Amino acid sequence: MIHLAMTKAERRFFRKIQIDRNGCWLWTAATDKDGYGVFGVGDKYWRAHRFAWSIRNRPLEAHEQLHHLCETPSCANPDHLVLMTPKQHKQLHMSRITHCPYGHEYTPENTYVRPNGQRNCKACALEGTRKLRETPEGKEQVRIYRQSERGKEVQRRYRQTEHGKRAHRESEARRRVSLREG
Repeated sequence: MIHLAMTKAERRFFRKIQIDRNGCWLWTAATDKDGYGVFGVGDKYWRAHRFAWSIRNRPLEAHEQLHHLCETPSCANPDHLVLMTPKQHKQLHMSRITHCPYGHEYTPENTYVRPNGQRNCKACALEGTRKLRETPEGKEQVRIYRQSERGKEVQRRYRQTEHGKRAHRESEARRRVSLREG
């Protein structure tokens, strides 16, 4: 591992590595709050695994991310790292989370995936919207939105769907009943 062509910083780096039985290069010096090794060279601080990757392969661009195949943040072994885009990396980690914080399962029907890969639970969003509509401020926001051009267009498209047609008929029936009673 250590050979004569190494720089002074690289020799200092490898003195802070301890190899475990899984082949992980465990960082034995300072770590950040997430458990990643931190290594200083001059006035620049590196995460230890990024420094090791740059020695073995090439320096990383700021937007490039490394995924630990061994799932050990303190590991700096370049053989345990895979280069990924931020979106790929986020999707990989998000795929392991099967339920939202409130216990709803992330199914295709119950999940909205944002362009950045973040998932949102539709059941929670509906509940939040329902609660907002019950407040005076929420009712006012809904009234203003419905009067806007965008709101009118959304309502027109919704009424063309089967669900929208049924909801509109039910709403009209309730309105007629309340007019008779009122």
